[in-house]
Amino acid sequence: MSNHTGTLLRIIGIFVGLIGVWFGISLVFTLIIVLITPVQFNVSNALYVFGILLFIRIFYPRYIFKN
Repeated sequence: MSNHTGTLLRIIGIFVGLIGVWFGISLVFTLIIVLITPVQFNVSNALYVFGILLFIRIFYPRYIFKN
């Protein structure tokens, strides 16, 4: 395996891993919401929560409250 192929596989692996972790977090939030409220579990609801979490994570101003 060349360095080029190994680097691409690492990049893809890291990207898939990060997406998987964030989807797992959104799935936990969705399951908590389903358990608390009378809303039925739906995969589209989990994907909506996933999209919201990614949107917040991408555009959240990290250093807005830092002195």
